[in-house]
Amino acid sequence: MKRICLVLLLAVFAVGTAAPSANAIGIFASWWTIDESNDDGFGGGLRSKTQIVPMVAIDTRVSWVKFSDTVDMSVFPIEATGILKLGMLYAGIGVGYYIFSADDVDLENAFGWYLAGGIEVSLSKFGVWGEVKWTMLSPDIEGVDPDLGDVPTELDADGIGFNVGVMLGVPGM
Repeated sequence: MKRICLVLLLAVFAVGTAAPSANAIGIFASWWTIDESNDDGFGGGLRSKTQIVPMVAIDTRVSWVKFSDTVDMSVFPIEATGILKLGMLYAGIGVGYYIFSADDVDLENAFGWYLAGGIEVSLSKFGVWGEVKWTMLSPDIEGVDPDLGDVPTELDADGIGFNVGVMLGVPGM
């Protein structure tokens, strides 16, 4: 099931970037803080946005976020968002598949969801955007012996993040 959903997310991203009607494609910088940790993650990614009807769009993105203070961990989110846009402001709800790579902990890749809201400013075929994003994510920790007592079996990776970036494409992003 996970593989099917991952393939579907990748297909949505590929269609969004290859479709001639794709409104915009761009790059962004990302900051994500996990509530249960003092560790902040920094990274970047690629974003594609395809307008469906005047106020509704699909946003797809792939990114990389590196956490290094507490645990040396990287997260590779593959995400798709349904967006409702009102003028320069937008809000969206999305789903993602998060691939984990950590040195000291064996984390299972997991699905999560998020809420996002932001602003987009478009100038001709160039635009800038910024958003705040709340992610709900709880990957399992593999190899934990339940007989050890009160040892966590999953990572509570819920947290807030901020993304800022530039987009290239047709006006109106």
